[in-house]
Amino acid sequence: MAVAVVTDAAALAPENTLAAFEAGRRAGADALHVDLRLTADRHVVALRDETVDATTDGTGAVGALDLAELRRLDAGSWFAPEHADARVPTLAEVLELAASGGRGLVLHPRGAWVGLEAALVTGPVLDAGLGGRVTVLSDDPRTLGAVAAADPDVPLALELHRGDPGIASRCLDLGVRSAALPGRLLVHHPGLVDRLHHAGLGVLGWALDEHALWSRATALGVDAILTHSPERLGAWLGRHERRAVAA
Repeated sequence: MAVAVVTDAAALAPENTLAAFEAGRRAGADALHVDLRLTADRHVVALRDETVDATTDGTGAVGALDLAELRRLDAGSWFAPEHADARVPTLAEVLELAASGGRGLVLHPRGAWVGLEAALVTGPVLDAGLGGRVTVLSDDPRTLGAVAAADPDVPLALELHRGDPGIASRCLDLGVRSAALPGRLLVHHPGLVDRLHHAGLGVLGWALDEHALWSRATALGVDAILTHSPERLGAWLGRHERRAVAA
């Protein structure tokens, strides 16, 4: 079975900008990975960090800024001068891009999203007609529970940081359909992928941007790989799959 390519295209353009998502789409990724944060006036935007300091020319917590303030920030010059016009996109803009390009989405709310906050993600997804193409990923059980309450049909994925023996049961208890494993877990817990598969769970490998880790992940049988470099991974997978057929 082919390994799906999931990307934020952060090696190609400023992360969590429309330019990056468009680059990922052009590179042929199967799905786009999008970090989400809430603004002070309860708009959902694509940002990874708790503050805007690292990826814009502004300062302060995302949750302390309203959407209008965020939209005035330069979200691209830190990456390269030609991206100076990049702005922090809203979830609605990301959904529009995904809908027009036929790509899936892995939406990653950062931090704890509780109560009605989760509906600020699931509602727009349904309104955009993308309910069948979106997975919500989180390492916070509260967020996963809130998303499930807002829309029981949205596939959930748990981001793992350890590989203890009971992790598959924990995933099942949380009602998730897949688990996301960093490269270090693939290296130090080689039996974890099989355990998760045996429990009926899909496996996404993340923080994988080197050939050695791609080789490790595919040998272990992961279902998808999250990378910053979709064009490199796509080319590598093409060569890898051709060699497998030839063998």
